[in-house]
Amino acid sequence: MENKEKIVSLYRTPSEWKARYQLETYAPNKEIKGEYDKSLAAHCQNGIFVGRLVEHNIKVWKGIPFAKIPGRFEQSTNPDASNQVMEAYHSGKSCLQPLMNGEQASHYEMSEDECLTLNIYANNNEIKNKPVMVYIHGGGWINGGNCDPLYDGRNFVYYNPDILVVNITYRVGFLGQINLTPLLKPGEELPNKYKCSTNNGILDQIQALRWIKDNIAAFNGDPNNVTICGESAGGGSVSNLVMLQSSHFGQWIKDGERLFKNAISMSGGINQYINVESSKRLATKMQEPWKDDGSGGFGIHSISELVDPKIIPFTRLKKWWENQANQTLINYCTLDGIVLPLDAYQVYTKYVGSDITVLQGATTNEFAYYHTVLPFDLIGTTFDGICHSLRRYITGDHHDIPAQYLKPFTPSDEFNKAFKNYQVALEKLGFNSEEAVRELGNDLTLQGINYYLADMQTRNHGVNYIYAFDKSYDGEYAVLKAAHAVDCFYLFGNFEGTGGKGDEVEVELARDFEASIAAFCRTGDPSTAKHPWKRYDNTTRPCMLINEREYVIKDGYQADRYKYFVDMLNSNERARYVPAWSDAFMIANVYYPKKK
Repeated sequence: MENKEKIVSLYRTPSEWKARYQLETYAPNKEIKGEYDKSLAAHCQNGIFVGRLVEHNIKVWKGIPFAKIPGRFEQSTNPDASNQVMEAYHSGKSCLQPLMNGEQASHYEMSEDECLTLNIYANNNEIKNKPVMVYIHGGGWINGGNCDPLYDGRNFVYYNPDILVVNITYRVGFLGQINLTPLLKPGEELPNKYKCSTNNGILDQIQALRWIKDNIAAFNGDPNNVTICGESAGGGSVSNLVMLQSSHFGQWIKDGERLFKNAISMSGGINQYINVESSKRLATKMQEPWKDDGSGGFGIHSISELVDPKIIPFTRLKKWWENQANQTLINYCTLDGIVLPLDAYQVYTKYVGSDITVLQGATTNEFAYYHTVLPFDLIGTTFDGICHSLRRYITGDHHDIPAQYLKPFTPSDEFNKAFKNYQVALEKLGFNSEEAVRELGNDLTLQGINYYLADMQTRNHGVNYIYAFDKSYDGEYAVLKAAHAVDCFYLFGNFEGTGGKGDEVEVELARDFEASIAAFCRTGDPSTAKHPWKRYDNTTRPCMLINEREYVIKDGYQADRYKYFVDMLNSNERARYVPAWSDAFMIANVYYPKKK
């Protein structure tokens, strides 16, 4: 086998990493009429797809369609059966999404109905029945795609040659999540084909998993050993899929179907939701008159107008979605009682247990990222002040805070005690007042949720592993420390200067992290000879702490902090959901007392 040090040395300097990290140029995959390399061809239900053999003896198939979209806002369905021979050389079109900071970030050519594709990476060897890792990208349910160089799976399968990596897309933004009921006339019912429009993105993910189950053997993958993995919105997607497969809520994943065996949720959790009322804001805004800057609506008052591309062409949809004010009208998926239950925590707590093994984690400074993108002014904030405002908000005792957000609520004595004990636990860890506010944000948004879900699964006799990723960003983002999404650079070993420099230390850490993930995909246990893990239990709460200095299990890692945080969620259901907490932070930002 080729010397593995060679792949490390190929991408060492910042300029080399930058060149490696370029977004590919879009090109459509074409039908192959003549001869083709049979060793690179995979016979699937919807065609014969011919990939490429790239550097370091890696096979890559890109842009394979796993579903079709019958019409705007409709649920995706199986692709048409075909014997056509097709190139699988280029990533498919990205789902409609806004630009990030005015630049193309994780997408290029966009579409509303030709965007459901997947990419597959495999080491060119004779290994059969390879464990499969299906990666679901993040992006806040509004951005992202599998053409992003961050998710390129070549490094992963080079160092773990018995694993197959599949990256999928799904509809994001309002094409994936919109409630169309505000466009109904009095007495009119929502047509069946639009009843799932609030969560089309999740159903796209299920459709991808179903295609993989039926076709992955053509790529030497094992359809009975599939691990789903995702980060941020992808991590939330993983938590949702675990809940749906365990509970069979709505029978979206049928009894006995077993679309996946294991699950890895990175900075996810079942807290990335909006409620049904909030999900109506988009369609309500769309009824306003059109303005050339996209700040209005489409001037339409029926679903038939909105779904007709002759009336509202894709170019107009795209321009409207590029207006940032419109983008704030949606975030996360919807607890609609159709695709997702109205109370996800209740369903997860009741059903999730021994049938799925879960590995979940977060970065140690998650909230630093959100502090850069959300209007939270923490300068001069006191922990007592923010806790006072937050407590008033979540308990309904907020006479000078707008009351339309939540109904009045009287907290239990258990919640009051847990909240105070949690505050004391953070202070004992040595955080100053402003740092403690940020840590509270870490737990409420992502980090603490892992412990809550792990506690629930452990009580149901399930197997769970937890990690805390503590490697800081590099370059201009180093001040954020180990903020949200930095672990993605190490999952795939792809660096571009902000997530990491790609030096020897960081590459070694990436290899170790990838090895743990690969071990989990094989056996449901992330332990390696170099780094053994411990199963989570809700007494000692073992956590794998990961950074460039140590990769080691910490028994009782910040145990009091997480015990009392779990107690907070158990004693006040309102405290569980991100909409309440993110609203709380923004509202409290206006009303909390600051230092003079």
